[in-house]
Amino acid sequence: MNKMNDKGFLLAESLIVSTFVLTVLIYLFAQFSNLMTNHKKSYSYNSVENIYDLGSMADFLKSTGQNQTLKNGLGNQSYIVLFKDNTCQNVLNSSLNTCNSLASAMGLEFMIYTKSDMSEIKEYAKSNFMDTLITQDMRDFIMKLDSINIEGMGRLIAKFTNGNFASVAINDETSSNSSTIKYSFNDFNDMNIWNYFPSDSSNNILDSKARERFMINSYESGTFLNDITVTTLSGWEHVYIPLKTITNTQYTIYFDYQIKKAYTSSEGKAIEVQALNNMPDNSDCRSLLTSIGAFRILNKEAMSNHGTESITFTASGETTYLSINFGMVADGQTVEMLIGNFRLIKDLSDKEKYGSQLSPNLRDYPFNGWNTERDGLGFNIVDNTVKYSKENQILYAIKGNGGQ
Repeated sequence: MNKMNDKGFLLAESLIVSTFVLTVLIYLFAQFSNLMTNHKKSYSYNSVENIYDLGSMADFLKSTGQNQTLKNGLGNQSYIVLFKDNTCQNVLNSSLNTCNSLASAMGLEFMIYTKSDMSEIKEYAKSNFMDTLITQDMRDFIMKLDSINIEGMGRLIAKFTNGNFASVAINDETSSNSSTIKYSFNDFNDMNIWNYFPSDSSNNILDSKARERFMINSYESGTFLNDITVTTLSGWEHVYIPLKTITNTQYTIYFDYQIKKAYTSSEGKAIEVQALNNMPDNSDCRSLLTSIGAFRILNKEAMSNHGTESITFTASGETTYLSINFGMVADGQTVEMLIGNFRLIKDLSDKEKYGSQLSPNLRDYPFNGWNTERDGLGFNIVDNTVKYSKENQILYAIKGNGGQ
């Protein structure tokens, strides 16, 4: 009887141990199987080769201007199909053959365009199982992607015929090969080197006295701004920047300023910056404007920050005078302000010639040309120089030796 009990106990013990071992083996197999599945998925997700191929498709869509069309066409949709059933979808007819050839070369099976922020399409993939275009393996890949939004970008998501998946960002802004060129007058912004000679008029004595009350407190080379104080008298008070110009050429010149102390002005006007054909010999400056609207009236109230203004004018001769006219301010006023950072800004296409540009023409300080570096140790830029960079650039006016 005891022997029978012992055998039963051993049998039960063996069953328990076997069950435990089997459970452990099943658990380990499940973990190993899951690990292998994840490894296979990670190997098939965003390989370098697939990303490179899909990047070529993004470049193609951008170069043909279809990136902007896709952005505008997405609207409230979660995605736009770009390739299925062995042909490109929703692309320009004129680029269909090229798109199909590119898709065939990269082994594309299915491709969509969506927003950079993946949260919306992830939610769509989780809740719209009736959409047979988004297969389960595509859903798995979408759920693995980051949801970080990149401003100005969309996203391409693709499945390849070998079962791999990839996703790349695509710039959805308007394609352009032009960039901004800023022509900075650099050290020519320092008003200490400007010509302060009075006009040749019957009022030139009074004009000279007005200049005696024109103070340049400081010049900040970092911001190119002059801190000035002017006490106005009767007559017209001007400061002139002579500029070398090309006849019948249109220019836009920008400058920064800040009114530090509010003041009253005559006829509701204030300081006026003007582009003049000649220096005035009377108070009728408006008749000397290079073109209609070639002036800007500056704010007369105290400002907490720098403001930017611009003047567009068409030169009528080889010299144009940029005039800061304080004569419109009521007599006996003290003007405290910052002004400077004169520069030209224009868009220039890549590989286009720079062309002739506005330049300082100060009597005692020769203009030594435009350079890519402020110290003049970069590349000299002349009229026939071809723009060498697609990036935004600053060109500096280089001041020669001189003195007053």
